[in-house]
Amino acid sequence: QQITEYAEICMDCDLLDSLYSSTFEVRKSDTTWLDNGILLFKKKKCNSSLTFLLLLETRYLSKPNAKTASTLGKYYLNIQNYDKAKIYFNDAIKLEQDSVKIALHHVNKAKYLIAINIYSQAFDEAKKAIRQNPNNATAHLTAGNAIAYSATQCKDLTFGGKEIYWLAVDYYQQALNLSNNEKEKIAARNKISKLKK
Repeated sequence: QQITEYAEICMDCDLLDSLYSSTFEVRKSDTTWLDNGILLFKKKKCNSSLTFLLLLETRYLSKPNAKTASTLGKYYLNIQNYDKAKIYFNDAIKLEQDSVKIALHHVNKAKYLIAINIYSQAFDEAKKAIRQNPNNATAHLTAGNAIAYSATQCKDLTFGGKEIYWLAVDYYQQALNLSNNEKEKIAARNKISKLKK
């Protein structure tokens, strides 16, 4: 415990990488060591570390759970490895029991689908999140994004696809009404202002 406290104060990400990678092969079957390492990397916000990824994947193999699957999905989404992101987001949805958390996993999967330009499926995932938790502002914001980004694929409509912005604005407005996060509120306001034009 004392070593962990010192580490939180003194270690930067490079030092954590060095420490955990040098002892990984010897200690990788020690689940307590893996759990402590994962916790420490998270606390220090070393989320882009390859050693952090190694610890997460090793721990996931020994004990698959929704939280780790979601963390791995987000990691791979951030580095644009979309195939692996999809696998882990699907695992997170299957393994989760809590409806509020299931909604978060559907939102993450929707963001992955937006990143690879599959907007209709992204909208479906966002709607699944909303069904699981109607008060999830991020789900409404993500649904709005999926709709807005798909406008370019609807050019044969009466107004060249721009009419679907009306639906996107409805979702953005709902996100604005529900959110307690100022950054999210600003994003919703900006999108409403832009698309209402």
